[in-house]
Amino acid sequence: MSLENRDWSINMKDSKTLFTTRSVQFNQFNKMDWLDLLNIKDGNSVLEIGCGAGAFCQRIKQTFPNCKVYGVDSNERHIDFAKQSAQKAGLDISFSVSDITNLSFENEKFDVVFTYGLVDDIAIAKFLPEQYRVLKIGGKLVVLSLDGKHNINHQVVIPEVKEERLWEKLAKANNDCIKGLHKLSVYDLMTAIKRQGFINPVLKFKNILWYCPDDSRFNTNFAKQMIMACKNFDLEILKIKQSQSNGLTGNNFHELENLITERYEQRLKKLESGEICWDYSSLFIRGVIAEKAKVNIYDA
Repeated sequence: MSLENRDWSINMKDSKTLFTTRSVQFNQFNKMDWLDLLNIKDGNSVLEIGCGAGAFCQRIKQTFPNCKVYGVDSNERHIDFAKQSAQKAGLDISFSVSDITNLSFENEKFDVVFTYGLVDDIAIAKFLPEQYRVLKIGGKLVVLSLDGKHNINHQVVIPEVKEERLWEKLAKANNDCIKGLHKLSVYDLMTAIKRQGFINPVLKFKNILWYCPDDSRFNTNFAKQMIMACKNFDLEILKIKQSQSNGLTGNNFHELENLITERYEQRLKKLESGEICWDYSSLFIRGVIAEKAKVNIYDA
C-alpha cells in the first residue's frame, strides 16, 4: 500500500473496498491480538465510533455472539453497506449515521467504546466527552491508531521503477494530505484522556500480521482476498489523487493504474500456479485503554 491511510479513510467512496480490507486485516488467525487490544468480553455492550463499512463490528459479533454491538459513522454510504452486509451474514448489529460529537445514545450505555484511526483525523477534544458520557462506570475506552513507520512490509512482486517514481511524485504533490492532521504523541493522548476523567490508563503495542498469502492457515480463496485488498486499496488511493488532479497528468494516472494492476496480476498468477513467495505485511498498532471513573474530576 503506497500511501498513508488517512487519504483513504477520509476520501474513499468504495465501501466494499473498505470492508474487504478491514476484514482481512482482522482475520480469524490474528484475532487474539486484536481482542487483547479491544478488551471485550462476551456479553458486553460495544460501540465502535467511525465503524466505516462495519467489518470490525462483524468480527466482534462473530467472536462474541452475546455482545450487543453498535457501529456509528458519519458516512451514510458506509452505514448502508454495513447494514446490508451484516443482514446478509445473519448478524444482529445496530448501525447508524451519527455525529460523533453528539451521539444519540443515552448516558452510561456501553461497556466498551473503541475507535481505530479516528484519533489521527479528528481533534480528540471533540469526541472524548461523548465517549465518556456513553460509557458505563468502569467501562473501557479503547483508542487504536496505526503507526505506519513501524509496519513490516516485504513484497515479492516489486513495483517497477516507473511506478515508484509516479507514486513519489504524487506523495510530494500531496504532502499535506499524507499525514494525519491530529496525530498525537503518547504523552499528549494520555494527557487528554486523563483530563477527561478517565483513570488507570494502559499502553499497548501490537505488530499484527495480516497479509501472508502463502501461510498454510489461509485457504486459496482468502489468500486471493488479501492480494485483491492490497490492489483495491492502491487503486482507490489513485482515484482520490486523480480527482484532486495534483502532481500527475491524465496519462500518468492511466499508466500508473496499469502498472498497479499488472503487478497484482503477477502475484495472483504466482499464487494460482503454486509458486511460494512468502511476501507479508503487518500493522503496527498503538492501543490506549482507560477506564471511566465514577466522577469526572474536571467537571466536578
